[in-house]
Amino acid sequence: MRSWRQPPPAEEFDRREIPVPVVGEAGLAGPWFRLYRVAFANQFHASTGSRLTPASGEFPCCYLGASVETTVAEVWGDRLAAHRDQGGNPYVITTGQAREWAFLRVARLPDDLKMCDLTDAETLLRAGLDAATLYATDLSLPRMWAERIARHPAGFDGIRYLSRHNHQPCLVLWERPGRPDPLSNRLVFEPAGEFLDSEAAHRLAGKIGIRLAFSW
Repeated sequence: MRSWRQPPPAEEFDRREIPVPVVGEAGLAGPWFRLYRVAFANQFHASTGSRLTPASGEFPCCYLGASVETTVAEVWGDRLAAHRDQGGNPYVITTGQAREWAFLRVARLPDDLKMCDLTDAETLLRAGLDAATLYATDLSLPRMWAERIARHPAGFDGIRYLSRHNHQPCLVLWERPGRPDPLSNRLVFEPAGEFLDSEAAHRLAGKIGIRLAFSW
């Protein structure tokens, strides 16, 4: 079996010339969507359970998907697939659980954001990262790579990648320590609907091969 790729020392990685597309020129302005926990008003968190949150914990992150369904896949995809594999049908989400989540929409990202595009073959090659490592089950590996990318002299504001569930575009954006204009202040989040009994959740469950039920 091939081994996963370990990130090189920072001083070596920093010398790598990685393409730096900006949002406005790369057609990434939006709209983008987020499925979030309503208990947390701040959308940026340094979550240890998220794949591309830099390992140091010094870069609070916000994850976005190209569609509402993609955000559901990113949050609930593993649980829905596991339920299918166990032969369960339907998968029940209680009203209490569902009300903990809601959708947000970012109509347009700032045009000047610098993205590391890991959907681009040249970027992967120049960075020295491969897809197997990017989607490794050991999340410490992609998190260490994200740390290298976040601290690269190019000054990336985040990473573009593909959802491992439905292969649709996703973004992780991060706050850079000491930045005078925090990214969280530059993004405009608009309500985009409740998660409870959402059509997107039902569609995703159907594509995975199970039925979804929201229980009162």
